[in-house]
Amino acid sequence: MDPTHRSFVNWETFFFADLESKQRFDADPSRYCGILTDPVSHLRFVPGDRSPRTQHDGRPYFFFTEANKAAFDADPTAYAKVNADWVTRM
Repeated sequence: MDPTHRSFVNWETFFFADLESKQRFDADPSRYCGILTDPVSHLRFVPGDRSPRTQHDGRPYFFFTEANKAAFDADPTAYAKVNADWVTRM
């Protein structure tokens, strides 16, 4: 798979047939992503416009609660590492 045709949101990976679709997704991932895994609580949820959100290493992260976002912001590498390890195996 061409790495320029994929995007990451939380622990999920999304693949696209063309760059136009990827750019549309990247501009508003919560509109298209569907169910995500909260990186702190591991709960599955559908993010909305009001979902807590942050960026880490150029990747958007959405959270089920503000408390989960605060925990992530306090130590993002503790919660982002799981996906980083998986991505290096791709």
